[in-house]
Amino acid sequence: MHETNPLIGRQILNDALLRSLRAYAGSRVPLPGVGGSGTIGLFGEYPAIDPEQLKMAAEQALTDHPLIAYHNTIADPAVMTLERVGELGWRISEEAADIIERLGMRTNQISLPITVPGNGATTYALVSEDPYTERDINTAMQILPMISGLDTHLALLELLRPAGPLDGSAQALTTREQVVLKLLGEGNTANSIAA
Repeated sequence: MHETNPLIGRQILNDALLRSLRAYAGSRVPLPGVGGSGTIGLFGEYPAIDPEQLKMAAEQALTDHPLIAYHNTIADPAVMTLERVGELGWRISEEAADIIERLGMRTNQISLPITVPGNGATTYALVSEDPYTERDINTAMQILPMISGLDTHLALLELLRPAGPLDGSAQALTTREQVVLKLLGEGNTANSIAA
């Protein structure tokens, strides 16, 4: 990824996820139960509702949504669908079902858990008009390492991005050079940085 602006980079990643998994809406959700931190990021096309209601629903999902609760509790790194966690006994509570209905969302949902250095565990949760198939799950499993790597790259960019404009007094490092320098400073080997 050559994009140096992490906000634009996240938008590119989010759009690619939506296209790859036939989703119309998605979120990036920290998993505090397994060391995740940060804020919830929403992307895609959510029905027109009050932004405060959407924010409240996203915060409630941290504890009440079956996919998020499953990953928070079990720490399973596998791609999961809402249907599969239901089969494992993680049912949609009445409150969660009410929120999903009020938001005009579908229950065709898939979760792609990743680990981000410095931010812990996170998952990308996506919503589709149609049920997720075995083929979709296999696609998600195949792209999961790439999503994890891109998300890690973006997290590092967010840490390294200068707070203000450069004054021009010194030659600025490229984004890639900044990421490599940061990883070197953390004691990573050349092979792990290359990965």
